[in-house]
Amino acid sequence: MQLVQDSAIALYILSLTEAKIVFTVNENIAKLVELISSHSLPVSVIVTMDSILEKHQQLCDSQNIDLTTIPASIKKGKDTPSPVSPQTPESTATITFTSGTSAQPKGVPLAQANIVTALSYVASILPSEIMLHKGRARFYAMLPFGHIMERADV
Repeated sequence: MQLVQDSAIALYILSLTEAKIVFTVNENIAKLVELISSHSLPVSVIVTMDSILEKHQQLCDSQNIDLTTIPASIKKGKDTPSPVSPQTPESTATITFTSGTSAQPKGVPLAQANIVTALSYVASILPSEIMLHKGRARFYAMLPFGHIMERADV
């Protein structure tokens, strides 16, 4: 999430989704912590794609926000697994946001069934060796990652 570029949209999305965890890069951490603390957002964990800098650790500690990395999150998940939460076809898998070019961006929840349908379509048109990642398969994405087909293909 490029919070530095558009804090208003970030605030809108974080408020609407009531996100507890945010993935970002170091350049956005200070602004993100400012948004969380000044708007009482429920974010309790920030996962950085980068190495943790001491100044960011201190800032997060001062606001009782856990700051971690992806490798540390993976290790924690392996060390302390939590029970699987059963999903139904109607359960929300992801929320896609409209661009908001003509109005306020809107969050569109996509259900598990939407993702399964998209994956089924992709599986029906691609050869099985690509789907099973055999050989040296490559994937070229033309749609923005936020698009449902990119979420199914990646």
